[in-house]
Amino acid sequence: MPIINIKTDEIGESGVVPRIIRIDTNNTLAEVLVKGYLTSISKQFSLYESDLAVVTTKPTPSSRETNCGVFELAFDPTDQSWSLQATAQPGNVVLPTQAGRIAVFLDAVGTIGMVADPAFHETDINAGFSGSAGDLTSFPPTAARGLLRIRATDGVGNYNTTIINDTARTLSTSYVIPDVANTNGSFLTAAGTTPFVNGNFPVAVGTKGHMKDSGAKLISGTTLPYAGGGVNNNFVISGMTAAFVGSCTIRTSTSPVSIVKATPGVGILAVEFSADPGAATTLDYIYTSAAQV
Repeated sequence: MPIINIKTDEIGESGVVPRIIRIDTNNTLAEVLVKGYLTSISKQFSLYESDLAVVTTKPTPSSRETNCGVFELAFDPTDQSWSLQATAQPGNVVLPTQAGRIAVFLDAVGTIGMVADPAFHETDINAGFSGSAGDLTSFPPTAARGLLRIRATDGVGNYNTTIINDTARTLSTSYVIPDVANTNGSFLTAAGTTPFVNGNFPVAVGTKGHMKDSGAKLISGTTLPYAGGGVNNNFVISGMTAAFVGSCTIRTSTSPVSIVKATPGVGILAVEFSADPGAATTLDYIYTSAAQV
């Protein structure tokens, strides 16, 4: 929409700085703040960056409602354009704003506006408050592709849940939450700051994803070949002790035999066969350092 009327000087105010010019429009606020809005009238009227403009705007071009605001003039020598911009006063709001957006401070004198960059707060940020639920929601870059939401639900008492990163972190890491192909899923969790012993295997406790250390190590594999020549042989198995429990089976043998007895020892598995198994005899074994139920 064109400017309806402009008045640049009042009688008796020639040479007064800052000069106040009056502009009557049918434009919206967003339209008058478009860069270069005053470029066309700068060819008919002398404009100065020291000018202040009192401008009328409308919510829509056909609206009967009229709003009025004060703006500064800005000249860009690169493209010789003239524009309107909000006056830079302490506590001002930089326009235009958008409904439902969070305002941030833009400088050290209280100017408030909206930014596309991240906003920061030095202390806690709360989503909701006690008795009124609030979610933390993150959207992906592509529209209609789901979202990531963190939500608190009622507990049996007034107990808090806090997520903390490991202080021994040595590099930046992204954690991927896998698809469990179900409307509900659980994370595997364990109690304590160091709940597991290196080399032990975990076991489930209950049905809600809680895990604990089994207290046992697992060793398994295939032995080196026994050349035969007798019914007894000590198969070398690193890490084995007399306390280990488990089982073994014949994987390969020259003669058809069976295992009569297999006794764990320090670094060995002592096996007695029903007869000489012959050359190239190997066993598959699986043992744990403590019995599991």
